[in-house]
Amino acid sequence: TQRNWQEVMADLYGDDLKYSEKAIRLNREILQVNPFRTDSYRSLCRIYRKKAKYDEAWCLADTLHSLNMADDEEMELYEAYASDEPAAAFDRVSEDMWNRYLFHPALDDKITGIFRVIEPAVLKAKGKSAVAENLNDENKVDPEGTHELLPRTTHYAAGVLGLEVPDFYLMNEDKGLGLVFVPTWPPAIAVGGAALEEEDAQELAFLAARHMAYYLPGFQLRVFLQTGTALSTWILASISAVIPSFPVPAEFKGKVVDAVGILKKGLGSSDIELLTNRVQTFLESATGGIDLKQWAAAVDHTADRAGLLLCSEMKVASKAVKSLTVDSWVTPAKDRLTEMNLFSVSEDYFVLRQKLGMAIETE
Repeated sequence: TQRNWQEVMADLYGDDLKYSEKAIRLNREILQVNPFRTDSYRSLCRIYRKKAKYDEAWCLADTLHSLNMADDEEMELYEAYASDEPAAAFDRVSEDMWNRYLFHPALDDKITGIFRVIEPAVLKAKGKSAVAENLNDENKVDPEGTHELLPRTTHYAAGVLGLEVPDFYLMNEDKGLGLVFVPTWPPAIAVGGAALEEEDAQELAFLAARHMAYYLPGFQLRVFLQTGTALSTWILASISAVIPSFPVPAEFKGKVVDAVGILKKGLGSSDIELLTNRVQTFLESATGGIDLKQWAAAVDHTADRAGLLLCSEMKVASKAVKSLTVDSWVTPAKDRLTEMNLFSVSEDYFVLRQKLGMAIETE
């Protein structure tokens, strides 16, 4: 088969520097098909080490360690630079960096673009008050100013990712509560006793950065609406608001009429103009239908990438993903782990670490 031929060629190239670029490209192609092929991770680790690209080599050793595949040499490299602390960033992720390196390739930016326009109107109309969600002013904290580790980590993660932290509430008495989105307007985060008792700084960095990624413009409806039916309703309403003749499936008609009313009331004329342009661009490209499940999964993968970037430790990130409560609309942990493994050894991840000042410079 094609893959067997590629694996034979990759093994022949080995870590010979004369063929290093071909070997890197080939091993990356193999990993796209077989994300757990130890020999490809191992070859890449050796090649980068020989090329004196120590951060790249360490990232591969880190991934091998998380997969329990590292040999003695790789463990030695991993342990030399492993840390108990989150990655220290010396810059913040710009909009260009999000677009070029952090967004998952399957993310449909046209769907995100539509949600960006309608998101404030939907949140204002459908969001509950803080009081309705049992959030009281005495529980509200400044995440930068509190002594609690998770709020401070969230403030740090938001700063690195170029995002604003929403209203932040500590619910110490609720021991079963973790770090959760609260469906309010304005948006809010609630943190329960379970999450406040966590002391692993890297795990908290992963959780905080992943959580904050969902506050990117257009992403928030992913967690606010949650179900495929709700997301579909608002995409159909966005189209119907600017193209009233658009055929809406019978089971959505009543909900879409209500949603269109909310959009017409909540959007200004410039918003409607922008929405019209984005809907037309989207419809021109959406020849195979609207795949909101793929969009939602790509948002989840993007959030996981942000978490890994800040925690900088694949074993910690993997543990956090495995502990997710999965329902029918949450991307399965197995898929998320596979995508995160591939990202952890990708050029995009290496470039981001360099740009943010996180990379290992010497061995």
